[in-house]
Amino acid sequence: MESADKRFQEAQAKLSEAKAALAEAQEKATQIRSLGDESVQQATSTLAKQAEEEMERLEEGKGAILALAEQKATKQVQQSLAALALEKASFKLKRQLTDTSVQKQLVDLQIGAFAKSRLA
Repeated sequence: MESADKRFQEAQAKLSEAKAALAEAQEKATQIRSLGDESVQQATSTLAKQAEEEMERLEEGKGAILALAEQKATKQVQQSLAALALEKASFKLKRQLTDTSVQKQLVDLQIGAFAKSRLA
């Protein structure tokens, strides 16, 4: 009987050790889960912040691109208007130079200017 009691006590001691080890393992598992949850929350928060910063950066870039496109379009319109005005002026000047009455007026002006310079 003594050996049965001894084996029972040894079994009880091993059971107590196993229960203590189980409790410790469960506590560690809870800590690990808690740390995992915190890590997930931090990672989610970091990713959300990075995504928001990236969106802001893209919005700023979009604004700069739109401003550049607007400047380019304005410059093209100005160049087109200048070319059109130059073409119109050139056409008008050519037409005036081929018009004999304008040529006569120019010649008369030149003669008048020459005569005034001779008299002075």
